[in-house]
Amino acid sequence: MTGYISVGQDVISLLSKFFIAAGLTLLTATVFAQEATVKLQEEVTIPVADMRLDALLTLVSKQAGIRFSVNTRKFSTSRTVHVKKGTQSLLRLLTELREHTGIDYRVLGGHIIFVDAPALILTKKAPVVVKRESVIPPARFAIIPVSPVTTKQAGVTFPTPDTIRKNTGYFRPLVTAPPAGAKRSESPFTLKPYAAAGMIADESFYVNPTIHAGLPFLYLVGSWSTNFSFSMLRYGAGTSIGLSDNWRLHLQGTTGSMEANYDSLAFLQKTVKAQLHKLSLAGEKQIGDHWRLHFGVALNSLQTIYYTEGKPRALGKQEREALANVKYFKPPYTISNNFSPDASRSNKLWIGFQVGIFYSFLR
Repeated sequence: MTGYISVGQDVISLLSKFFIAAGLTLLTATVFAQEATVKLQEEVTIPVADMRLDALLTLVSKQAGIRFSVNTRKFSTSRTVHVKKGTQSLLRLLTELREHTGIDYRVLGGHIIFVDAPALILTKKAPVVVKRESVIPPARFAIIPVSPVTTKQAGVTFPTPDTIRKNTGYFRPLVTAPPAGAKRSESPFTLKPYAAAGMIADESFYVNPTIHAGLPFLYLVGSWSTNFSFSMLRYGAGTSIGLSDNWRLHLQGTTGSMEANYDSLAFLQKTVKAQLHKLSLAGEKQIGDHWRLHFGVALNSLQTIYYTEGKPRALGKQEREALANVKYFKPPYTISNNFSPDASRSNKLWIGFQVGIFYSFLR
């Protein structure tokens, strides 16, 4: 009787272990089967067109039930990105991000990992042997902090940031992270067309409708300037460079001419001809999809020539006295003025300001 009981207990013990192992296997398979995976066709709703990257990823994480892994040394999560407003698929949103920012992505389980180059997929069975000096250290990844999100099917919690490890052997970026403090910016010599129109006011001419056309690093400038007493056409060229996602710095040089005729003795034709050269340095801040605020300083050079009967001739007295009754352009102030009663020309310098708003036709 004792032997039978012992055998029965062994059988029961073996059966218990078998069912426990089978149950664990089934549970593990069920968990893995129901583990959150990225569904690129799932739709998400974006409330605005321009959002900070971290706010956008947090919003999408809550709606789609996924996590994002971002190399914060390569992609600043505080930058503002442009996306399409409204309801769209996750695939379309990621594609638009890639087109506007150059940020590519890879799907790993329930995570989307942002990269800037195709990822290299390795397996543990066939490790890649490389020379010691050519080993590329893996980049560090940070998980955008969001509240835990569970799947609707089984209430499975997403993996914690510790589950994404840099030495798993299955994912390795091809490009190493840049040094700390390095800034990612667009090339200043992009061939993307640039066209904008706007209105500027300065210390001498209150209304200056202006157009820019060309490339961001080299474009033409055209402007009509008036202070309601004198008007002139100005033209020139400019260049700009991006300082950040929302700021650009412009350097422009323009020129234009004016003249005033008068007859002091009723039979001598006299003329005052002036040419205004302007070199300006201005900052431009993006305030919408197309609108830009524009403000800066300018160095002005007014070269004036006095003519009598079509020939340059000195005034013979101080300008203010000689041209007291002549209506011609006078700068509001000067930092340099080399006028001489015995010279037929003069040059006046002053530093002015300008402020305006522009509409960019191309993004």
